[in-house]
Amino acid sequence: MERRSAADLQIQVHSGIPILVLCGEWCEALQRSMVNTVQTLGKSAHFDLILNFQQAVALPLADPSWWKTVDDVIESCGKHYGRVDMVVTPEQGTAINRTRPGLKWNRSLSVVEAVCHIQGVLQGVGGDVVKGMLALTNCKDGNGKDAFKGLS
Repeated sequence: MERRSAADLQIQVHSGIPILVLCGEWCEALQRSMVNTVQTLGKSAHFDLILNFQQAVALPLADPSWWKTVDDVIESCGKHYGRVDMVVTPEQGTAINRTRPGLKWNRSLSVVEAVCHIQGVLQGVGGDVVKGMLALTNCKDGNGKDAFKGLS
């Protein structure tokens, strides 16, 4: 008998956006749990959502009924002007591109990237620290003169 890994659905929140983390081997029970959770979140006005598939195993990417379920979840959020982002591994992303070329959903490689997509902000990637000086209007230089006179 084949041993199957336990399927689990975890709910996390990042920047006020619910994240459904799908763990373990994909099965009908996990799919139902995902759909029921999205419906419950929708009833409480959570229409922005992240579906994290990185820990899911054996996603049925070639199964049209699986894609119909995922499409329905995304459309149910979209009807209320919500946004959905999928977090996938690079391997899952490649498989999705093969099975569904031209897919227009946002796909991310990290939760932070997904949050940035949904919030419409650029993802922080680091960089140089720029030091600045706070200019005050009543600053005097060493001679008692206005230090910022003529600067504008």
